[in-house]
Amino acid sequence: MTEKEGKGSKDEKARLGKDDVLISTNNTLVEELAKKIAELTESERRHRMLLDDLHDVVVRLSASGAVIYVNDAWRSRFGLDPGQSVGKKFVSWLHAEDHEKFARLIDPKAEQDDMDRILRITDHKGEFHLVETRLHRNEGDEIVGILEDVTLRQQLETERVRTQRLESIGRLAGGLAHDFNNLLSVVLGNIELAQSRLEPDSEGSRELEYASRACMQATEIAKQMLVFSKGGVPKRRPECMEKIVREAFDLYLRGSGVTGEVEVEPGIGLVQVDASQMHQVLNNLILNAIDAMSDGGRLWGTVKNAVMGNGKPGLMVVIRDEGEGIPPEKIDQIFEPYFTTKDAGNGLGLTSTYGIVKRHGGELDVDSKVDVGTEFRITLETVDDEIEGSELPTSTSPRKRAAKVLVMDDDEMVRGVMVAMLESLGHEVVQSRHGEECVTAFSTARDSNEPFDLVVLDLTIIGGRDGIWTIGRLREMEPKVKALVATGYNNAPVVADPKAHGFVGSVSKPTTLEDLESRILDALSGGG
Repeated sequence: MTEKEGKGSKDEKARLGKDDVLISTNNTLVEELAKKIAELTESERRHRMLLDDLHDVVVRLSASGAVIYVNDAWRSRFGLDPGQSVGKKFVSWLHAEDHEKFARLIDPKAEQDDMDRILRITDHKGEFHLVETRLHRNEGDEIVGILEDVTLRQQLETERVRTQRLESIGRLAGGLAHDFNNLLSVVLGNIELAQSRLEPDSEGSRELEYASRACMQATEIAKQMLVFSKGGVPKRRPECMEKIVREAFDLYLRGSGVTGEVEVEPGIGLVQVDASQMHQVLNNLILNAIDAMSDGGRLWGTVKNAVMGNGKPGLMVVIRDEGEGIPPEKIDQIFEPYFTTKDAGNGLGLTSTYGIVKRHGGELDVDSKVDVGTEFRITLETVDDEIEGSELPTSTSPRKRAAKVLVMDDDEMVRGVMVAMLESLGHEVVQSRHGEECVTAFSTARDSNEPFDLVVLDLTIIGGRDGIWTIGRLREMEPKVKALVATGYNNAPVVADPKAHGFVGSVSKPTTLEDLESRILDALSGGG
């Protein structure tokens, strides 16, 4: 081998050695790259699993607003497929009125601090969810963010605000109803007194009878106002809801152009309700349905078994019409006080309905579609009980007799008319203005061996001791004292259960001579 050939062989070996090193290095780099890719893939898989486990929706959008990625909460929250959503414009799921708001939320130049971040997203059923959004653009101009479904939270907040509003109006309405009933007491009492002095068939008596009926109808307005009052406690007892619904359909649809149909599922239980308040609820709903079907139509009433939100057994009353429906933007306002879509409405009917149902521990829901109709659903808890017998045991009527009666009322006109009505019934009457004066008069008569047979106490006294305080003092002196509570708060707890507060009965203000006489006789003949 020549020297040149030997040198070439060495160079070849050196070159081959360098190639082996390069190959080996490349193989190592490929292996490391594959390892890194595997690690990245595994990391991405773990991150995706982590993101899919989140309750909130995580989104990644392109600069143009197309979906690049959404986690699995997109499916669990809204029923939408994440894979099929990729490539679609995010705004396609937003309420049309929220498009402009979304544009501001992703605009880096827009002031974000005080911006409303609530958007409405439609789910696979076409129903809207309220979502609170936290979005921002990254350096690559992509949009990333989190969507929190706050529908339930907003509903609870709306419920809280509505309840507070009802309580505020309740305090106002309670006072107005009390004053209104006091004035009606004076008017109706004098009408009754004037009518008692006329021949029953005389023209003047008939005219006064119309005036008396008008006064009694006016008391219904006061009752509706009292529904807002916190003291509007229902007088509850076991009732058959089928009977109440059928009575309401027969009564309130009469004379209208609407035909009604009532369906009742077998095996419906009883509910613990105030029947008169339930009639008011159905009256409001049925009259609203009639107004919504000005050209006539059909109204369906359904009573069926249901389960309360707390899991307890209940029943559901469904009132469904085929009227004009309620626009979506107004559906959340219909239970608000004074909100109305009618030219002649006062905006109190559905608010009172809502208040009554809630006061019964029930649930009230509504669905409506424009030009299709509206459906109200009332859910009430059922009870294992029996309906109290409507037939009273036969007994001889108590013998009328003159009694010595002590009347307490702070309103001079109301007190005067009560005294006049009692005197027209043949009773001897002493009057007092407040609790201290009443207790003194009662004590004086008792010490003189000329005790009172009956005491009539106003529940509310302005600037003095009220009826509850007074009955307590009287019972200390005479445990068997017979007393009636008189009040314009016809739904007050003491009216619902007078005996629990020390009274033998109650007298509503206003009252008629006939009703007053009946209650006086019941009190005098009953227990003390």
